[in-house]
Amino acid sequence: QEGLVKNVPRRGSFTTPLDRSTVSDVYGVREALESFAAAEAARRAPSEAIEQLRRSIERMRGFAARHDVTGLVDADLEFHRRVVELSGNQQLARAWNVTAVSIRRILLFRNQALSTLRDIPDSHLAIVQALRDRDSAAAAETLRAHIQEAGSDLVAHWPDSEDVAGPGRE
Repeated sequence: QEGLVKNVPRRGSFTTPLDRSTVSDVYGVREALESFAAAEAARRAPSEAIEQLRRSIERMRGFAARHDVTGLVDADLEFHRRVVELSGNQQLARAWNVTAVSIRRILLFRNQALSTLRDIPDSHLAIVQALRDRDSAAAAETLRAHIQEAGSDLVAHWPDSEDVAGPGRE
């Protein structure tokens, strides 16, 4: 249902390849969902929940310092999942959770190749500040730009190989 596995009759099941088009599509959806979520979270999120987001950046920094790619990806996704939850919109959260499976797969593949993981946690600071300021427009724009920059970088540097399957390839 999520497009992660392809069944080939008499050959078996295989992880679907990741290509530039798929990455671009996933990040386009992610940008729309999360920028809307940020705007809503700026209006609705309790101050303590926003402070927890800031603390989660510290957690990301720890994973980055240890070069723990899986831990960093999971902490990064938890930060974004929390922003979506703080929007208070259940339909949005359900849509994001479906997309999150593809996002995680892309990030695990991409982050394995990064020489520096230390920039990832700090790229979330402006999002937290916009939420703290209760500025819905700034929160939406900051998160949109965050996702757009990451997605553009991913697409620009994605391997040309047609058989890139990412983690969990069968």
